[in-house]
Amino acid sequence: MFPTSSVKNSRAFFYDGNIKLTYTPDDRNTLSLSAYRSQDNFRFPGDTLYGWHSNVLTGRWSYLVRPGLQVNLSALYSGYFLNVDGVSPI
Repeated sequence: MFPTSSVKNSRAFFYDGNIKLTYTPDDRNTLSLSAYRSQDNFRFPGDTLYGWHSNVLTGRWSYLVRPGLQVNLSALYSGYFLNVDGVSPI
């Protein structure tokens, strides 16, 4: 769609994904696991490829002590990664 040939043949790719699983073994305990992943890549013709992706993972345990009082324990992992390939000399 770009009129300039140096931009016209560029490439881009991206996606995002989410998933959540919940398990309730009894009326007082709930376990859940959720994950998120994204990836993006972009390249100008004959130039550098830029790419980055993110990963997030969360685990949670909820315990109902009594009505109106709940205890939650969470663990989280988060990672962001950047990649630059084929840097062209100036």
